[in-house]
Amino acid sequence: MDLPGLRTDCPPALRVLSLVIVWAMVAPCWGFNSNGQWTSTASEPTTAGLGKPVTLTWSIVPDDTSTFGSLHSDLITDFDALIGGGTGTVEQRSWFSLLEQSFARWSEISGVNLVYEPNDDGTPMPNSLGELGVRGDIRIGGSFLDGNGGTYGSTGFIPSPHITLDTGDTARYSDSTDNYFGLRQTLTHEIGHALGLGHNQALGAFVLMHPFAQTAFDGPQLDDILGMHYLYGDAYERGLPDGNNQYASATDLGAIAVGASVAIGDDVPMVRGKIEPDADDFASISFAGDEDYYKFQLEDYSLVDLLLTPGGFLYQESVTGSNFVPIDTQAQNDLTLALYAADGDQTQLVDFANNTGLGGTEQLAAVLLAPGEYAVRVAGSSAAVQLYELAIDVALDPAITTVAGDFNEDGRVDLADYTVWRDALGTAGPLANAPGASATVDAADYAVWKANFGAMSLAPSTAPGERQSVPEPKSLMVLLLGMAAIRIVDGGGLFFSRSQFSRSRESGL
Repeated sequence: MDLPGLRTDCPPALRVLSLVIVWAMVAPCWGFNSNGQWTSTASEPTTAGLGKPVTLTWSIVPDDTSTFGSLHSDLITDFDALIGGGTGTVEQRSWFSLLEQSFARWSEISGVNLVYEPNDDGTPMPNSLGELGVRGDIRIGGSFLDGNGGTYGSTGFIPSPHITLDTGDTARYSDSTDNYFGLRQTLTHEIGHALGLGHNQALGAFVLMHPFAQTAFDGPQLDDILGMHYLYGDAYERGLPDGNNQYASATDLGAIAVGASVAIGDDVPMVRGKIEPDADDFASISFAGDEDYYKFQLEDYSLVDLLLTPGGFLYQESVTGSNFVPIDTQAQNDLTLALYAADGDQTQLVDFANNTGLGGTEQLAAVLLAPGEYAVRVAGSSAAVQLYELAIDVALDPAITTVAGDFNEDGRVDLADYTVWRDALGTAGPLANAPGASATVDAADYAVWKANFGAMSLAPSTAPGERQSVPEPKSLMVLLLGMAAIRIVDGGGLFFSRSQFSRSRESGL
């Protein structure tokens, strides 16, 4: 007999098999329960393997499609009545977006790419396999199972883990509170099964894949995310056959300016709590050979700090029917941190950190780098999933001297500094690196810029007290810039002369 509120997610004939699989297939690092992974899909005849990204399709079966046993689907008709429908395709139904959101949530937090398949040929759901343009890998139908309460849905096993929602649960699925929370939470749970997650329970942590309905949070939680990363890697791997496991497929963070910071895994929890439904930045090492590469560019000589912090917290977990076991998700895999300089498609090691053990942070502090492209590699030493946060901070080397006329403090005197002066002309000063400046930005500041145009701050390879220079600009160029920018009027006043032609064009004259 089912307990009140117990989520029985497989048909009665499969419940014994379900318990056997649940008890037998405990993930090696604990912390979640896996029923296996997708090894072949409609998009990928052979997937890349454990911890690697995968693409799956999902579809909605037509009404009257056989779900299991003697049952047939009435999902479309019933959802039209419960939530609101229409006369067009299922994509035009008001409830379609709720299904779409539930699938998208798993894609946001993992390496799974879930793609809607608009076609479904109505083949009986049991044992049917996905086929592009024909039906999805994961198919959704609905039948009356036991009415309100009890069983909310049923999901099979990979490779035909099709979902049958109990359309008799009218009170739950018609409740519009919190954007139809009951429907979304149920379906997101069932999709977790379809992706390979079994039931799991925890003390001191929230778990979506709990066998009882959960209402204190919305969507996948830490334990669920660990399971998905174990099976398919993190979202930074998605869309790449082998993930970001090498420099050639590194996640590109773009140019990082002096004074800027970039964080990877910014939503990884460091203390106990629930994960909000809009949190989507989770990074991890998910198996022994997993390596995560991130590349970035520097435009100036900089001091770079790298900080790698393992994420998670301590709680107890139990596969349904077993004893609770403590798990410290912050100390699952001993991480290492490496920094490389890039040269074409080759890299050269700049620095490496492996100074702590499980649960410890790794840091490369104040690494002096020249302009160019660099790559950071995060790696582990075991098959356990370890969430982490990687922070990259870029600062100007304080050993680099300043130079007069470098108004934007980027280490060089160029046209960008002229723009700073032009835009500040007539306002309260002083500008940075403007010796002898008055209280107002004026022609004297321009004279400083003109006198030092082309100069650069002392770079690390330059002897102290010296200053690198680039060829001086032609005097005519500076003269023209000055004539275009400043007009000295009677009385010594200054004003900026803007283009009347441009202003006329903007106003349509």
